[in-house]
Amino acid sequence: MRPSRNAGGTLSCMRMTPRPPPALLLCAAVAWLGCAPDPNGPGPTSERFWEALGTADYSAAQALTDSASLAAVRDLAAAHPFAAVELGEALDNESLAQVPTRMRPKPSGGPDFSFHTHLVRGKDGWRVDLRQTRRDLTRELLASSFESVQEALRESGEAFIEEFEERAIEVSEALRETLEELERSLSEPEDPKPRGP
Repeated sequence: MRPSRNAGGTLSCMRMTPRPPPALLLCAAVAWLGCAPDPNGPGPTSERFWEALGTADYSAAQALTDSASLAAVRDLAAAHPFAAVELGEALDNESLAQVPTRMRPKPSGGPDFSFHTHLVRGKDGWRVDLRQTRRDLTRELLASSFESVQEALRESGEAFIEEFEERAIEVSEALRETLEELERSLSEPEDPKPRGP
């Protein structure tokens, strides 16, 4: 703080706040505008696509694809009905993008699973590459299904081993009893039979 005299001649303290130079303000404004998300970027395009698919607006979803047919969009919706989709931060270069996507299937549709929504940049902006997205979605869904099958086989294998061990103990015990009985019968003297005249 720097002391100064007011109109009455008394000393007062004023706080001096430095002002940034106008060029710095201009640079900050340009940087802020440059960081603003592109409403037609891969993230928002993915969001609009999944929103349209989730509300069964297949024409709107098709318009956001690179060249998929309406039937292909409907097939995707029928094959993978979902309750919710969560999107991550888009990873893109000049012409391709991937958006991490987590799908929560409708009730009784299985566990959540993750895949990537693939996009391509064309003359009309970013569009969902439906073929590549569906391939990635199917691959991840199959992988999670195989994990489920693997877990079921592991559980079945453990149950089989447990059952086998129980049966083996029962059979072993029955065999031991049979062998003991055979040993007793072999160790007893035979009754001599009278020979005929």
